[in-house]
Amino acid sequence: MQTAKGPSIVVPCALLCAAISAAAGAIAQAPPPQANVDLENEYVRVSSIPPAAAQVTRFNDCKVMSGNAMVLLYVVPQRGASAKNDGDQGGPKRVLPSYIAPRGSYKCAQLKDVTQVLIELKSKPAASRFTDDAVKLDPAHNEVLLDNDRVRVVRIHFAPGETGPMVDKRPRVIVVLTDSHASVTLPDGHSEIRDAKAGTIYFGRAGRQTTNNLGTTPLENIVVELKSK
Repeated sequence: MQTAKGPSIVVPCALLCAAISAAAGAIAQAPPPQANVDLENEYVRVSSIPPAAAQVTRFNDCKVMSGNAMVLLYVVPQRGASAKNDGDQGGPKRVLPSYIAPRGSYKCAQLKDVTQVLIELKSKPAASRFTDDAVKLDPAHNEVLLDNDRVRVVRIHFAPGETGPMVDKRPRVIVVLTDSHASVTLPDGHSEIRDAKAGTIYFGRAGRQTTNNLGTTPLENIVVELKSK
C-alpha cells in the first residue's frame, strides 16, 4: 500500500467496498453507528465501533463535529488467508486507514465483521527525541500505511522469536491485532513483559525500546504515531 500524504485522505471506495463484499451475511440497512470510548487523554480521544450482526446496503454521512482532525481505521478479516499462525483470532487482519480533516465528512456505518477505530486528534505532543526511527532502521518489521503532518500509521509485525533494534518511539495509539507475549528492553537494560489481547487499544508515551516477540505466534499491532508541535 502506498504511503498517503496530504491534509485529507479517504479510503478509496474500491478498497472498502471489496472488504465489505467479502464479509458474507444477510442484507440489512445501515443503523447509526454506536461508538464505545476506549481511552482519552490530552492528545487523543479513541473510540471504536464493533462489527454489525448483518451486512449493510448503504452508508450514513458522518461529520467530524469537534473541530479536530481524525484518523479512522477499518480492521477487516482477510478472507481466504491462512489462520494457522494467528491462534484464535480468525486469521490475518487487513487494516485500511484514512485521515479526515477538521470539520470533514466521511461515509460511516456499522459493518459486518469490520471493527472501526476512530482516533480524534485533540492536540500535538511536545517534541521528543526521534533520531532512531524504526521505519528506517527496521523496515522488515515496520510498514507505513499512512503519513502526513499530524500522524504516521505503521503496521508492526514480529514473527515468533524475532527482535528489533533499539529505536525511538513517539507518543502513540496502539491497536493490538493479535494476542501477543513479548518483552521490551529499555536503554538502561531493564526488560518488561508486555502481554496483550487482540482488540486491546492503549496509549504509549515517547521513549526508547527494543521489542522481542517471546510468543509462538506473530505479534501484529497498528501504531498511530502522533507528530509533535
